[in-house]
Amino acid sequence: MNFLLAGNPNTGKSTFFNMMTQSHVHVGNYSGVTVEKRVHHLKHYPHANLVDLPGTYNITPSSEDEGVVTYTLLKESYNGIINIIDSTHLKRNLHLTVQLLELGVPMLLVFNLKDSLHNNGYVVDTKKVTELLEVNAISLSAREHNTEDIDHVIDELKHINSFNALELDYPEVIKHGIDQIEELLRFDTLQVKKKWLALQLLEGNEDVYKYVTIQKEAAIRQIVADVEQTIIDQ
Repeated sequence: MNFLLAGNPNTGKSTFFNMMTQSHVHVGNYSGVTVEKRVHHLKHYPHANLVDLPGTYNITPSSEDEGVVTYTLLKESYNGIINIIDSTHLKRNLHLTVQLLELGVPMLLVFNLKDSLHNNGYVVDTKKVTELLEVNAISLSAREHNTEDIDHVIDELKHINSFNALELDYPEVIKHGIDQIEELLRFDTLQVKKKWLALQLLEGNEDVYKYVTIQKEAAIRQIVADVEQTIIDQ
């Protein structure tokens, strides 16, 4: 089993990775790029690996490192995603979270830096998060390397479930663009939901074009251009 570890830079992602794995980490490279790939098995969870993705603020890449995130989501095999969130900067962090939730794959939200948030007089209501987003959520402080937190994460992963992808109410012009792209990709076999792929294309994620046929790329680019022009006109 493989679980992807995703999050913004400076959220304590590496600290969490070190907490959940043993010290001898296997380091390689992602296919076709020089970006480092850190993979190691999870403590107390035989045959389960944690794959540490490069830190990114959203799925649309602005660097080779961030391009690896798109590549991994679309091409590599995984059983779920662990999204590390800085509890003290929710607004900044949750943009990536929303994009990942729209995938609809098994997912665990880990609200990190619980201690810092508590020092400011706040807590994250993970039960409310689970209720509203219908996804597993826990709060912890990875730098404390608390055994109970490790066991809690492992327990959540062992019982992680698929859930319905987050459905946002996009404006009609966006919905129309999504429908058109989905129709073009109707017979394509893809690892992710076609709606998610359409959203990424409309958002301007150029890397996604690598995963659609050349014959369809021109048609998709025209749809994206038409949507953009309609938004400008309105």
